[in-house]
Amino acid sequence: MRTSLCTLAIVAAALDVAAATQNVSHHDEVGMVVRDQFPTSQWGIKRARVHYPAGTIDIYDAWLTVWGGVVNTRCTNCGGGKAWQVMASNAGNGNDMLRNVQDNQCLDAYTVAGDTTPRVHGYACDPNNSNQQWYYGAKYYSWSRIMHRHYSSYCLCVGIGGDAYMGSCNEDNAIFSFIG
Repeated sequence: MRTSLCTLAIVAAALDVAAATQNVSHHDEVGMVVRDQFPTSQWGIKRARVHYPAGTIDIYDAWLTVWGGVVNTRCTNCGGGKAWQVMASNAGNGNDMLRNVQDNQCLDAYTVAGDTTPRVHGYACDPNNSNQQWYYGAKYYSWSRIMHRHYSSYCLCVGIGGDAYMGSCNEDNAIFSFIG
């Protein structure tokens, strides 16, 4: 899937505003309407890569999921495990939480004594927990980084087929596409 530089600029500018619903018809390469894979307010999240300076993106068949609390992209056909619901915390920041629908766990970054970098896992959802608040742009077939609100210099990162970690927002592994 390729997207123009103009579209990427619009998405980048809208990163602070998370879209909660999908209300557009999606079309394939020949113009046929594609049925939505997920209900309103749910998304699949895939790893992506942006090519500069052309501004095109590749979307990989590597779905973000949670298994036993481990956030990863080992799943290529994982049914309900690839569905994420966008949610609002009680912080009043709009939709800033991501809940894995199958495991009912939220994306959560945390530290333990001695850590210099936050860790990430799936954890019981709590709208009062600042560890579960993120910036992201849920826009169909575009790209976004998933940046932590509290650990603001860190983004969710994950290699294709690997476990997630918190890393630099400039890493190639920090680019995702929200699929509706």
